Formats: sequence, structure tokens, C-alpha cells
Amino acid sequence: MAKQFEAKEVDTGAEDYRAFFDSSVLRVWHLNGKERTFKVVRVTRLDSEFKGESRKQPLLYLEDSKGQPVPLPFALNKTNAKVIAQLYTPKVAAWVGHLITLYPTTTDVAGRTEDCIRIRNEDPAKRA
Repeated sequence: MAKQFEAKEVDTGAEDYRAFFDSSVLRVWHLNGKERTFKVVRVTRLDSEFKGESRKQPLLYLEDSKGQPVPLPFALNKTNAKVIAQLYTPKVAAWVGHLITLYPTTTDVAGRTEDCIRIRNEDPAKRA
């Protein structure tokens, strides 16, 4: 007997329709259009494949301001990794315990404007 579809209502707190689709990493739509500050609690490396090419990039595990783990890790691109390195140090292990502020914005990708996440180039601990 085939398994029947079963609807389940879940409150994700998401405003953007894209947040309702599967994702293995934090995406711009998970920010709900707002700047958010998180603490880096762990850094690993994500090995993936994109358009037939092998990719390696830092993967940050984060905590919110209440000490709760963010459900999805944040995969860094080179631009965002460079900002953290400028803020703190190029030594990835030393990023743990530091705060970063993510904000939604856009960028140009092959002539198209795409939504993205960027990291503010300022230490949130010094701003507070």
C-alpha cells in the first residue's frame, strides 16, 4: 500500500516562501529581511559540488543572542570569510566565540541581481 500524503502545519517563523523549501545551510531568506548578530560556536569545512566542480568552504555553526543554536550552519563565501579574517584573525579556530552580524543585501552575479547574506565589517561587541 502506497504511503499517503499527510499535511503537517509547522510554524517556522519564516516570512519568505523560499524558507519553506529544504536547505542544508542558512540562506538570506532565513534572516526575514533583518540584520542579526550571532556568536560563532564551531567552524568546520563544507565539501560540496557545484556545477560539476568540487568546492570547499568554511561552515560556521552559530548561536543566537539567547544562547540557542541556529538550526542551520552558515556556509561562508570568500567575501564573507575575508570580512571575518579582517575583524578578528585569518586563523579560523580563533573565530570561535566571536560575534558576527549578518545582513540581507544583493549582489551582481553574471549580470543578474541576486539576494545574498553579507557580514558587517565591525565587531558587534565593540558597537554595544
